[in-house]
Amino acid sequence: MKIGPTPPVPPNIFDDVKVKAFNVPGKYEGATFGEIIKNAVEDVNATIKNADKKSFQLAMGDIDDVSEVMIAGQKAALALNLTLEIRNRLVEAYQQTLRMSM
Repeated sequence: MKIGPTPPVPPNIFDDVKVKAFNVPGKYEGATFGEIIKNAVEDVNATIKNADKKSFQLAMGDIDDVSEVMIAGQKAALALNLTLEIRNRLVEAYQQTLRMSM
């Protein structure tokens, strides 16, 4: 069995790559990787702002249920920690790619 050479890969092969991720219809369908990251960071930012708003409302006496504020704070902390871990993994993968010898 003879195996022939592989065809050359075009330099712009990933220019129009669309990601169908997470099986969430509509939210990420047809989005690029950059758009998914941008939307995820915006969602984390909104979660943190919501926790800050609830903390302020508790301090002003507008919210009586402390558990609501605590849950919002924990959601924000978890979202931020997850975002930082994803960033760390992406940076690590990029650095490993740079260290590869050709």
